[in-house]
Amino acid sequence: VMGRSDSGYLFINAENDIGGATVLDIDFDHYLQKWKILKSESVDFSLVGGTTENCSGAITPWNTVISCEEERSPDNNGDGYNDYGWCIEIDPATKQIIDHPGGLIGADKLWALGNFRHENVAIHQNQRTLYEGVDGSNGYLYKFVADNAQDLSAGSLYVYKGSKNGNGNWLPINNNTPGEQDSTIVQSAALGATVFGAIEDVEISPIDGRIYLAVKGESRVYRFLDGDPIIGDTVVQFETFVGGMNYDIWDGVDTLNEPWGTGNDNLAFDDRGNLWILQDGSNNYMWVVDTGHTQTNPKIRIFGKTPLGCEPTGITFSPDFHYLFMSIQHPNPSNSVTNQPDAFNNSIAFDKSISIVVSLNQYLNNATITTNNTIILCQGDSLFVGGDYQTLEGTYYDSLTSTNNADSVIITEISVDSQFIITNLVSILPGDSILLGGMYQTIEGTYYDTLQTIKDCDSIIITILSFVSIPGMHALLDQQIDIYPNPTKQTLIIEGVEGLAEIYDLYGRVVTSTQANIVDISHVTNGIYIIKVTTDEGHGYTRKIIKE
Repeated sequence: VMGRSDSGYLFINAENDIGGATVLDIDFDHYLQKWKILKSESVDFSLVGGTTENCSGAITPWNTVISCEEERSPDNNGDGYNDYGWCIEIDPATKQIIDHPGGLIGADKLWALGNFRHENVAIHQNQRTLYEGVDGSNGYLYKFVADNAQDLSAGSLYVYKGSKNGNGNWLPINNNTPGEQDSTIVQSAALGATVFGAIEDVEISPIDGRIYLAVKGESRVYRFLDGDPIIGDTVVQFETFVGGMNYDIWDGVDTLNEPWGTGNDNLAFDDRGNLWILQDGSNNYMWVVDTGHTQTNPKIRIFGKTPLGCEPTGITFSPDFHYLFMSIQHPNPSNSVTNQPDAFNNSIAFDKSISIVVSLNQYLNNATITTNNTIILCQGDSLFVGGDYQTLEGTYYDSLTSTNNADSVIITEISVDSQFIITNLVSILPGDSILLGGMYQTIEGTYYDTLQTIKDCDSIIITILSFVSIPGMHALLDQQIDIYPNPTKQTLIIEGVEGLAEIYDLYGRVVTSTQANIVDISHVTNGIYIIKVTTDEGHGYTRKIIKE
């Protein structure tokens, strides 16, 4: 939530025939040093005709979640699109599916990303380019370039054709109508696109920008460079990054020659650029491939192994990389015979699917000193707490870790006092002066005076100063000026004077101006404003107006 590492949403897919997804609102308890579930809510997929086999997906840079359907089916519900085999974008805060332009009413699947067995997607930092692959024997690799940033409802779709050890190209696919979007696989085959043996996961390295893809059926993780993520059609340096051989693993006592095995599946990069690879097959290892690894100079570790029958899946990190979240699914029921304690000595038996949190040692069960602060901010002021400049009321946490790994937790409660703002209209004769803005003013304009309260909050007096050049005459002329309708919804008509008309808000800012005697304010936010008309001779006339 807002980039924080102690509050957020945990999105859990259900990889079943009748699919689904659940969003957990979670917070980190700084006193108990553990994560808590505040709320659990299922996503309603009825507006898009249901869902199936929801798997992996992605978190977008704009803080939505994408869930992927790992199975396809034809258009049985008659809405013009195949029923399943799509990606679905969801707002975790509202638990609602995003409704994009066109498509269905109320919510949409991401039709433009193509129809096939989706496992996950990886989104480039440009917020337009997306990489994805088919989790099946016809495992084609795709690139999607959105027409607009943060909008995956329309764009260009390409399929890869080339070498798995060299270079290749992106070939465009017809992708504008429901029929074209339903036929992604058929079009890819017709173009002779390169076939991979089930692409499980695609990720982009934060270190070198290469795209990495786990191909389960080939027991390899490949990587490549995209020539240009938006307009380029070339791919270079496609190669095997890891897999397909044995590796020497140090277990703390001996060096063991361990086969890579089958089933490399989920991928995730940590903050150091190490690639974590979860294995659905063989020994169900959690591999860590260190930065700088090559096949000729391997740098590989085994972080862990799941209980009997368990597939490790859904790996993700908190933004500060202090915590790893993951799930294990379809474990062996016999695991209930034994159990093991978690970090808080709760007895856990891994006999059913479960989501877990893994903490770095220095952030678990530490001695904690907590300090509570109460701060009153003036409206518009800010305070750096909780990792950012805060302007809103709320509770914010800062954790400071000492050299012995003990935490000092600072809890800051922020409340906000409002500013009191007054706007005055003042007219004086030429040659006179008035004390405004800290000095005597003799020129027309907008001036500000700030008065501080006992709580150091501001009372702001805004004065719009104008001059009347000939006593009596302009006072009479001012009475003859008519500005109507007032209140108004769209336009103001000025009669009795000509000149520059300026509309000011109550902060003294000009929101629109014109030389015409008809002023369009339809675009202005509803509220109270000041209109000032200045003639060519420099005379100024003001009125208060209301936009509704």
